[in-house]
Amino acid sequence: MRWESIERYKFYLVKIIIFFIIIVFLTLKQSCVMSDEYLRFLNLLKALDGPLTRSLDASSVKLLEIISIEAKLHQRHFTVNDLLVMKDIGSQASIHKKLHSLVDAGYITLETQEDARVKKVLPTQEAKRLFSQVNKLFVSVLKKAN
Repeated sequence: MRWESIERYKFYLVKIIIFFIIIVFLTLKQSCVMSDEYLRFLNLLKALDGPLTRSLDASSVKLLEIISIEAKLHQRHFTVNDLLVMKDIGSQASIHKKLHSLVDAGYITLETQEDARVKKVLPTQEAKRLFSQVNKLFVSVLKKAN
């Protein structure tokens, strides 16, 4: 079941990137050179990643996105063990380290279950604020594109 979730995340990520590419190409003038279009696209991605990458590295952002998507869109929460087996995110040691750095940064909490060995990973209000900032930026970019 969890591998299907990972594949869904990859599918959605590809759809979002294609969506951005279409928006960028539709809003650019015909006189632009291809390299200018690509550089504008990269600049757009950089602007959207700005709030996320100020305090986190890329792998921590990816992990936080996976946790937040599962919580917000699917109303389910990963356990630490669920995340540790996701080989495409990183090794167990690096995932464990990233989880603790996200806890220290205040973006997630680890909630102990009935079995003290099982901990549920929950995004915090700080994580929700962070994604809200990215959402506002995303909406403003879309409005400028139209």
